[in-house]
Amino acid sequence: MAFITKSNLNSACNHLILPIDITPDDFVKYIYDDIQIYYILNKLELKKIFKTRMMLNEDGELSIKYLKPIDKKILVERGFAFTEKEFSPKYHLSQDCQFMKNDYINFYTPIEIRDLDVKLKTDKYSNEYKRWLSSNHFRDRLQNGLISGDAIISAFNNKYTKAPYNVKPIKKISELIIQAPNSSFLEFNMTSFDKEDMVNKLNELKKEFFNMFASPTSRTMSKHKYLLKKSNKEIEEKIDGIFKKGFTKNYGIDNLKEKFEQAERIVRGIVDLLLEYVYWYYKFDEKEFNSFTLETLGFECCSYCKKEFDKKTDN
Repeated sequence: MAFITKSNLNSACNHLILPIDITPDDFVKYIYDDIQIYYILNKLELKKIFKTRMMLNEDGELSIKYLKPIDKKILVERGFAFTEKEFSPKYHLSQDCQFMKNDYINFYTPIEIRDLDVKLKTDKYSNEYKRWLSSNHFRDRLQNGLISGDAIISAFNNKYTKAPYNVKPIKKISELIIQAPNSSFLEFNMTSFDKEDMVNKLNELKKEFFNMFASPTSRTMSKHKYLLKKSNKEIEEKIDGIFKKGFTKNYGIDNLKEKFEQAERIVRGIVDLLLEYVYWYYKFDEKEFNSFTLETLGFECCSYCKKEFDKKTDN
């Protein structure tokens, strides 16, 4: 049997492919009995919650039938700097493996750098950026507490806000660094989960959402909060395409971004609560996974666990 951490499960469910859409009936029957919550979430958010539920509830055969392995190309499209060997989520052969407590850390490749490569039909600047991150050992240093996120942002702005990159200055750590605390299921205390408290918090967030996004137009905007990571030009093209030409100019790009930020905050809170509910309901703290199933879905065995297993086998 195999074990995975909460953040590795979370990261994997961001990128596993579920080639079906989640219907309102699916959501109410299998996730949470509140149709209004369903309509607040976009397709990606619904699928992430549903994929988590499948990983925790279904047997290996059914997971393999419906879930497809992680597509590394998707990570590139979403702007992840490290996407190949560096990403593959790990499973562990022992609950005591020391690497079950490592954080998941990655970096975004800013849109300006990606646009340079698109314009020149090359990977030159993305690869150079990746080498810069690696040569400075930012991931290892951040993981071991030897550098702060603010220091990395400062180093980034000092280099990449200048020509030929001309990236707009990074202000928030979350704009550049992806960092997920990697707590094992042994540290995930199911007994502390309070369903009544979860329901109250969901209702408060739902009320706040419908107060801020009262009109059909604003609710449509909220579905496209991912555009916060896009350039102004990309935002304008997408939003004008949804509504009408000139909509972005009339509404104001800053006003749009403010709406995206509001939606991001509220919906992130809703998704986090629903995931905690799924972890609790399907007893994540008691879950042992099938290693064959995990490998079929793109997981790799932790190298430390494999070495320890080989040692025991040799003896």
